[in-house]
Amino acid sequence: MSLRWFQKLSASAPTGGSSDGHWRNLPEGWKGKGPDGSPQFGRTWVRRGKSKLKDFVKLYPHQADFVKAVQAIPDGGGIIAAHGTGTGKTISSIAAFEDLKNTGKAARALVVAPAGLRGNFLEKGVNKFTDSKGVIVTNPNQKIPDDAEYVITSYAAFRNNPDAFLQNYLPDTIIADEFHRAGNPGGKTFKAMRRASEVVPRFLGLTASISQNDPSDIAPLIDIAAGDKAPEVIRDKKKFKTRYTRKQQTRQRGVFGGKTYEKRMIRQPELEALLGKSVHYLEDLDADKKPAKDVETVEVDMSKDQMSAYRMSMKGIDPKVRAKIAEGIPVEQKEALNVFTKLMRARQVSNSLHTHIPNMTLAQAAEATPKVKRLLDDAQAHIQDTPDAQIIMYSNLVKGGVDVIEAGLKARGIPYGVFSGKGNKGVTEASRQQAVKDYQDGKNKVILITGAGAEGLSLGNTTMVQLADGHYNPERISQAEARGIRAKGLSHRPKDRRRVMVKRYVSVIPRNFWQKITFQKQKEKSVGQWVYTTAAKKERTNKQLREVLSRRAEYNTKQRAKQEAPASRLFGAS
Repeated sequence: MSLRWFQKLSASAPTGGSSDGHWRNLPEGWKGKGPDGSPQFGRTWVRRGKSKLKDFVKLYPHQADFVKAVQAIPDGGGIIAAHGTGTGKTISSIAAFEDLKNTGKAARALVVAPAGLRGNFLEKGVNKFTDSKGVIVTNPNQKIPDDAEYVITSYAAFRNNPDAFLQNYLPDTIIADEFHRAGNPGGKTFKAMRRASEVVPRFLGLTASISQNDPSDIAPLIDIAAGDKAPEVIRDKKKFKTRYTRKQQTRQRGVFGGKTYEKRMIRQPELEALLGKSVHYLEDLDADKKPAKDVETVEVDMSKDQMSAYRMSMKGIDPKVRAKIAEGIPVEQKEALNVFTKLMRARQVSNSLHTHIPNMTLAQAAEATPKVKRLLDDAQAHIQDTPDAQIIMYSNLVKGGVDVIEAGLKARGIPYGVFSGKGNKGVTEASRQQAVKDYQDGKNKVILITGAGAEGLSLGNTTMVQLADGHYNPERISQAEARGIRAKGLSHRPKDRRRVMVKRYVSVIPRNFWQKITFQKQKEKSVGQWVYTTAAKKERTNKQLREVLSRRAEYNTKQRAKQEAPASRLFGAS
C-alpha cells in the first residue's frame, strides 16, 4: 500500500463534527462507534478529550519543543523522537499525546514497547505523570474499558496480528517505544509497524539509537514514521547508503601493508534538509540535569590457563582474519558474517575459565578468572567505600558471563537481582520486575543485566556501571551504560558529586618476558579489545549522522520560536 488511508480518503472524509469531537475515516470493512456508541462502518467518532498531565510536571525545553513538533504533524504523518539515552522520551511522548487530546486531535494511543518495558511505561510513565487511564494488553481480543486512553502491548504480540489490534482498539496515535527494534525492513516487526502507520493518523517513534551499525539504519524508521510524505531516498536503506555514504581511504595500513577504508557521510547539507521534518533530535541533556559519567577501560591480563584455551579457540579462525584481530583492525562485512559465531568461544574463554576447565564450578571460576575477580573486587570495594552505592553489572553473554558473575556475587554475600531474557532458567517477567524494584528501593546494591535489560530500564540512582564485555554495536554499549545515567539521577547528591563511574573490563594478552624487561607494550590485541575497536569505527560514522541531525534540530527549534514570536507579541504572552 503506497499511500496512507488518511491521504487517500481525505477528499471524501466526513465534515461533520462539533466541539465534542470529530469523525475519523476507517479502512473499508472496519467498524467504529458513533457519539452514542452505535455501530458505524467505515468511520468512528473521536471524542474531544483534555490533557490530564499532572500539575507537578515541568517539561524540559526539548520536551516542550517536541510537543509543538507533534502538534504540527498532519493527519497521516509521523515523527521520530531521536533523543539521547536518559533524556525522558517516555514523558515527552506522553506530554505530546496529552496535548493532542487537549486540541481534539486524538483520544487513544496504542503504545508498542518491548515486553519487559510495558509495566514501566504504564507505572513510571502514564500513572506517574497523568491522571489518564492506561491498560496493558497481551492479545488483541482482550477487553478494555471504553475510556482507556493508553493501550500498551508488546512488539511480540503486536507483530503477530497488527490489524486485530488496530481494528479492536481503534487508536488514533501510535507510540513506538525503543523504535529502532522495527528497523529490519524484512522483519515482521517492521511490516507490522508500517501497516500501523498507514491506517493510524499519527505515529510517534521513540529511540536513542537512531543508527546502530550504519547511518542508513535510520531509513527504515523514517519509512515507517513518515511514509510517503518523506522522499524515497531517505526511506530506502540501499538508496540512502548509496547517496549519503562513501568509503574513504585512511592513513592506517592493513595487516600486510594494504589500504584500509572507513565510511564517511557525504552530501550532508542535502540530507540535513530532508531529515528535518521527520526527526526531532536531542543529543543529550545539559550536565546540570543528568549525572556525568567517568569512563575507564580496565585491562586485565589473562591467566596462563586462559591463554592456553584462548589460543585453542582461535585456531579455527581464518589466518587473515586472525591477523586483523591481533592488529585491532575491523574486518569487512563479508568476513564478519563467518567470524562472529566462531569468536563466541574465544569471548567466553576471555570471561570465564569454567567454559574450558572440566569440573570447575562457577564459584571457583569467579575467583580464578582474573577479569571477573577484578570486577567483583571493584564492586565490593565500591560498596564498602560509598554509602549510597548502587551498581549495574552488564554482560552480553549468559554462559561465560551472567552465570559466573552471579556465582561470584552469591559466594561473596553481595545482595543482587538479575534482569535477563525470560528464556533463561528461573527468569520470569515477575522475577525481572522484582529485581528492578529491589534495586530501585535500595534493597539490593547490585543488578545484573544482559541485552534484555540494556534498553528502557531507568535505574537513576546508580553510582557505578560495570561492563564485563563489549559489543560490536556501539549503541548497545551506550544503551547499557545509560541504564544508570538518567535525567534527575543522583538528585540526592550535591551537583558536583553527581557522577557515575563506568568501567569497561577487557581481558588482554599479557606481555612476554622480553616485552616486560624492555618496557614494551603488548601489540597483539585480544578479541575483547578488537570488539571495542570495531564498535568505535562504527561510532565514528554514526556520529556524523548525529551531527547532521543536531544542526537541523537547532534550525527547527529557532524556526518554531520565530513563528510563535508574532503571536506572543500580539496577545501579550510572556
